[in-house]
Amino acid sequence: MTAVPSSRAARSVANRLPGFAYDARTKVAHFDIYVDGGKGRIRRRRTVSAPNAQEAKRQWAKFCDEINGRTEPAATPAMTFGDFFADHFDEVCAELAPKTKHEYVLVTKRLLLPAFGAIPMNEIRPREVNALAADLKAQGLAGATINGYIAVLLILLRKAVDHDFLEEFPLRKRVIRYKEHKPENELSDEERLRFLAAFDDEVGFRAMVAARRSPGTVAASARFRGPRSFGGGRKPASAATTAAFQRFQYLQPFFEIALETGLRLSDLRALTWTQVDFDRTFIFVLTRKTKTPTAIPISDRCAAALDRCRTRARFAQDVFVDEAGKPLSLTRIRRAFTIAKVLARIDRPFRIHDLRHTFGSRLATEGVEILDISRVMAHKNLATTQRYVRLQLRAFERVRAALNAPERAQRA
Repeated sequence: MTAVPSSRAARSVANRLPGFAYDARTKVAHFDIYVDGGKGRIRRRRTVSAPNAQEAKRQWAKFCDEINGRTEPAATPAMTFGDFFADHFDEVCAELAPKTKHEYVLVTKRLLLPAFGAIPMNEIRPREVNALAADLKAQGLAGATINGYIAVLLILLRKAVDHDFLEEFPLRKRVIRYKEHKPENELSDEERLRFLAAFDDEVGFRAMVAARRSPGTVAASARFRGPRSFGGGRKPASAATTAAFQRFQYLQPFFEIALETGLRLSDLRALTWTQVDFDRTFIFVLTRKTKTPTAIPISDRCAAALDRCRTRARFAQDVFVDEAGKPLSLTRIRRAFTIAKVLARIDRPFRIHDLRHTFGSRLATEGVEILDISRVMAHKNLATTQRYVRLQLRAFERVRAALNAPERAQRA
């Protein structure tokens, strides 16, 4: 039953007719029945206006006859996927985050509307979806990317069902899912130390500036003693380069805490001092992506980095702020990450999110139980954590020790 009648009379009617509810105050009736022969798996709903309970019961009887094939329903044109997106997207996706909605719009306009825009939603079939996926695969897109695009279509179709724009989900068979390559871009222990040391490498920073600096434009004039160079960017030994290095070095605690907590970038940027409990030495976070609570132990390195942040801005609410006390911008974080990669000589694929993967990999290497890793990283699915349980040679040394133990005992 989809609604509760407000009057006693309406409630008594609803009790006599399961799936029927009439609200005398709003004069609205709600119908909710299972289709005969559907084994309790097929359900139909309808909301109508009725001046009184008697008229609502008449419409209820007509609805039951229509659904169970005793009368022919009035023919209505099926809604196309394009019409659904144009007229109802904002309604069915109102609860999504703005960034997610924007991504859905881009995927739909670029890929889904050209393929399915003119097709009635109830006529979209797996073969058409698989054909789009195969075409994307032929274009060289990765399996994870293709699966993500197709997932947007499936989500929108399910939302159409949930909001009664579509009677039932049209894809009776599962669509093809391509194998996803999970990149192993985590930092090794040696790379991690090099990455953090990059923020103290002023000599390397100046050498990078020199290597990237263009010669500028050389001009000659009777007013000059000789040819002079104009432009070309800051000079390695200049005060401007010193200031740029100090701005880069300022973000060192941010990346130290990222590696010591495994927090996603969005959670790091939103971290406030109210979430940091120095007495119990834990950081308490309700993750923004999965809305899952977690408690992260504060390591010694993390504690030192937090102290540096607290000293810089004692009255700031956010943990990570710039020199003016404002939250760190995403652009500045990404720029500093790119510079640190260059100075640390990490020229292979490595993203900011791989700092989080490095955290999980370190825990797995040290023998932390997978369930504990899953909890501290706020994974909703244990399968997500499985990616860190790979060939960890250091952990497998225990296997070698166990195999060698009997022979060494005999020799002793």
